Amino acid sequence: MKLATIFSMLGLTLLLGLAGCQQPATRPPGFSLDRGAQLLASGSPKSAIPFLTQTVAGVPDGPEPVALLSLAYALDLQHERAILQAEKVRRAPDAAPSWEAVAVGIARMTENRPAEAVAAFERVGSQTPAAAAARQWRILAQLLDGKQNDAVQALETLSGDPAMGTSATLWLALVHEQAGRKDLATAALQRCAQSAASASGQTALRGDLAEADAQTLYDAGLAAVAQGNLAKARDLLARVQERTIDACDTALWLALLDGIREDWQTARNQISAACENGSAPSRGLASQLFSVVCAVEDRPAAVIQYTLLGQRMMGRSGEPAYIHEQAQPEPVWGSDQMH
Repeated sequence: MKLATIFSMLGLTLLLGLAGCQQPATRPPGFSLDRGAQLLASGSPKSAIPFLTQTVAGVPDGPEPVALLSLAYALDLQHERAILQAEKVRRAPDAAPSWEAVAVGIARMTENRPAEAVAAFERVGSQTPAAAAARQWRILAQLLDGKQNDAVQALETLSGDPAMGTSATLWLALVHEQAGRKDLATAALQRCAQSAASASGQTALRGDLAEADAQTLYDAGLAAVAQGNLAKARDLLARVQERTIDACDTALWLALLDGIREDWQTARNQISAACENGSAPSRGLASQLFSVVCAVEDRPAAVIQYTLLGQRMMGRSGEPAYIHEQAQPEPVWGSDQMH
């Protein structure tokens, strides 16, 4: 059985937001650039570097290929080369920085210079293809820098954006749980569930669930979270996990619930375990959430590694991993492709 889950609503662009990256308005066509951008979007910067290098050799003054090559170096943890490559980007005097500034920000993160990373992400133009990704990387850099209040404020703002709301609210839940703010974490989880809870799930929650199938239990579990009945929600979702090997994001819901009912370490360990167990899409989802865990733990290299791992795992399926009948996928948060 393949469950329809809330995480089908999510889509992070921490890597590229690549709909915009693959088709910049002025880029020259060519297999090397297309292939390099595809590999970068799929979480394989090392494989992307030769293709982007070939493109840059042929079009040395083209800003987009040079910017993408700097990003590939940054994601491959080659921070010095990333910064040097970013300095070679030549844009029109009135053009705002784009992916090259994101590359510098990521490089500064890996150098344990998160304040400089924040400044780099803030240089990205608001109308560039990199704008959405830069906002998200900036939040991770703020967490690495111990600026939780700034990160929470930014996430609260993003949670009101229809394109980013569910993803931002899940990040908020994680940050609040790590800080021991259980009431705020509960409110964040409720908001996530309320955005996805179905009428059928609410009806099922009021009925007899003794013989219910996994999908009905899952829907009722979300309805229970939406109502703030976390004990009931955990019971129902635990039954989902017992009944099907394709429990999808159920393990992550259980981890987030246990972070409130028990403690942060329990949630953290369960999310870590979910990165290793289950289907490729479910491991991808867990890896992308665990990148946030690594940010609050001040592990910058791990933030990037789990972001890339999640993207690679999510890309192994040739078709959407889940279907959700009420909400359209969020096209903006592509790392977080909790999709």
